Amino acid sequence: MVHIVAYADESYLDDGFVFMGGYTAPVDTWIDFAGKWKSVLIEHPEVPYFSNRGFKSQEWQRNHGVVDAHLLPAKTLKLATLVARSGLWFPVVSTIEKSLFEKVIKSRVRATKNPRYELLRDPYYFGLCAGICKVLNWRAVERFRQNEADERRRNRALGSDAPAAPVIPCRRR
Repeated sequence: MVHIVAYADESYLDDGFVFMGGYTAPVDTWIDFAGKWKSVLIEHPEVPYFSNRGFKSQEWQRNHGVVDAHLLPAKTLKLATLVARSGLWFPVVSTIEKSLFEKVIKSRVRATKNPRYELLRDPYYFGLCAGICKVLNWRAVERFRQNEADERRRNRALGSDAPAAPVIPCRRR
């Protein structure tokens, strides 16, 4: 069993889409990555967290005591390079058109004030669900590929290259 951790962030894009994106990886990979990420954040100019919009905002910089803000683009590049080289497994992205969400989903939720149905009124919840489905599907495909590779190795060890079971093609997205 593999324990997977995900980090995702959401944003409302000006073109009417709700966007959610992030990465998944095993716990040990995240622990290693988080330490490296934190060490970049505390390098001069120190920042409490990464905010792409905040790094460009004088108000955000002032509120967080950032000095030498002209160095923030280099910090952004260093953080991006860290992500690219990190070994994080799987990028997860989901989008939903806000007007479509309002028309198809939110308009059908009858209990507009009941807190039990609060998530059904939130497009980010559906983005999260889509992201979870993508991770689960990806893990199933990876498991299938691993099982198929293990079977080929066993067959070669036994002197046969023929698969013992039919190969089921997987759709690539």
